[in-house]
Amino acid sequence: MTPVTAMWVNMGNSIILSRLRRSVTELSVRATYRYLERATELAASGVEVISLGIGQPDFSPPGYVIDALKEACDKGMFRYVSSQGTESFKRAVSEFLKCELGVDVKPDEVLAVPGASAGIFMGLYALLNPGDEVIVLDPAFPQYFDVVKVLGGRVVPVKLRELSDEFVVDIDNVVSAITDRTKVIILNTPHNPTGMVIPESTMMKLLDVAREHGIIVLSDEVYDHFVYEGKHTSCLHHPEWRDFCIYVNSLSKTFAMTGWRVGFVVARREVIQKLSALANNIYSCLPPFIMYAAEVALRSGLDWFKEVLREYRRRRDLALSELRKVSGIRCVRPRGAFYLYPNLSDILSELGLSIGDFVELLIVKKGVVTLPSTVFSIAGDVEHIRMSFTVPVEKLLSGLARFKDFIDELRSMRGRVK
Repeated sequence: MTPVTAMWVNMGNSIILSRLRRSVTELSVRATYRYLERATELAASGVEVISLGIGQPDFSPPGYVIDALKEACDKGMFRYVSSQGTESFKRAVSEFLKCELGVDVKPDEVLAVPGASAGIFMGLYALLNPGDEVIVLDPAFPQYFDVVKVLGGRVVPVKLRELSDEFVVDIDNVVSAITDRTKVIILNTPHNPTGMVIPESTMMKLLDVAREHGIIVLSDEVYDHFVYEGKHTSCLHHPEWRDFCIYVNSLSKTFAMTGWRVGFVVARREVIQKLSALANNIYSCLPPFIMYAAEVALRSGLDWFKEVLREYRRRRDLALSELRKVSGIRCVRPRGAFYLYPNLSDILSELGLSIGDFVELLIVKKGVVTLPSTVFSIAGDVEHIRMSFTVPVEKLLSGLARFKDFIDELRSMRGRVK
């Protein structure tokens, strides 16, 4: 039996499985989606599930955006368009960034992408060679780890510092992580999962450090309008951003258009041209009817969003207050995004549970879905859970009440065992 034949037999008599790229065979569906599937299974069996797991806004896009989609379809906007995006969409992005951030971005510095995840993948694909290192602030959105791995790069995690009421970036630790193989630093502000908003002074220092070392910054800013205290600072605020930055954003969070799959990348024109060629070979172009509706969303301003932000701030404050009533829990106040990231280390130690066991039992016993910090960390964070407050207040408070009851019941059971 030849080595190839032996491999074929071991892979279940499948030639194609034996020929898959190794990094792809090691890739799995994001754990966030696995927990969502678990919740769906429980709901189908009759359990009343409250999902505080997935990061998806619970409001709808403005009605005029949906009307614009219908209008585009009625106009027959179904043909191929430029891989870079329609001219009107790129102009809309340029004008939106000028209005919201006060920065000058030319339309030819914009690329339309099917969501920020695609923009992150394409940016890293364009930059990384096998063995290149990518600094990631840990914990982080898990896609960063997966994409770097599948491209043959190496993630270098830099742990955020957890203070009494905020997470912060230690710039000295970032500098210490830089080697001659460092190619990229990924920044994410407001931050998933901690809710950290990187202060302007820190952001500018990070950007300066990257530029001084010849490192590219990939800046994921999809939560940029979910800021409750302080203000958002973008990589585009750096005067030399064109020299070393790739900016990624989407309409998924701010406009509640997660399933529409539309976002944009901003970089210097020559980089956008290369990314556009890459897009042409992956998905040809975004659907023009989607871009038309997105363009209307961007051009119509965010006055309506003020009420959304007020409601999300209210939910954050209520949820934080309820969590802090639970003995043994420490939880910083998230300044942005829409997640709480409570520290359960004392409770886990008291109950003798791992974070994974805790989350699984919470789903099974109480029907409440959260996500363990092991989903977001490769640097050893095994003591937090992420809780999204993108559900109505009544459901949010009910979920937190179940969460508290769950801990009380576990403590009671442990007391009886003793």
